[in-house]
Amino acid sequence: MKRLPAPGARLKSAFVSHVAVDDDDPEVMLALLAAVRDTAAARGLDYLVLGLAEGRPLLDAIRENVPCRTYASLIYQVTWPNEHAAAVPPLDARRLHPEAAIL
Repeated sequence: MKRLPAPGARLKSAFVSHVAVDDDDPEVMLALLAAVRDTAAARGLDYLVLGLAEGRPLLDAIRENVPCRTYASLIYQVTWPNEHAAAVPPLDARRLHPEAAIL
């Protein structure tokens, strides 16, 4: 696995954004990542950044087959008591899909 650059050095990276794979097929996901990795390397990039929620089926396939680092985070929903608070629906049981490229 490639080492991270020294503090203050440029991190040559790109985001893998808005990923959707029919039926969460791991073979398709791994082929997609391999193609993206090849394109990134040809452009002189060292890292790809992809955000996936814990428990997502594709995450295990990626962790088992692609050298990666994990960055754990928590996502909170925050509202303030005012006339617009009712316009923000509460979170339900659906799994969140963090889009690292726009965080």
